[in-house]
Amino acid sequence: MVSVGVCPVGRADVYLQPGAADPVLSPATVLALARRHLPAAAAVTGVDESGGEARAYLVDDDVVVKTQRPHRLRPRTSLAKGGLSA
Repeated sequence: MVSVGVCPVGRADVYLQPGAADPVLSPATVLALARRHLPAAAAVTGVDESGGEARAYLVDDDVVVKTQRPHRLRPRTSLAKGGLSA
């Protein structure tokens, strides 16, 4: 906990938008995003939600389209959760 003036500042689970939508994009939407950079994109081949902060869509098994999830709606992340711990 850190104090700034007389107000303590710390990490808290305060959900400012507890009802915020966290939609999974349709394959058509993901392909439209991918085709802006790779016109030959043909199919969404997977969805990975293990990153916590982002949802990753695999396109044609070799392109990743990542989208940010709503703040404080997603689970907390860490290096261990991201598979980057020693």
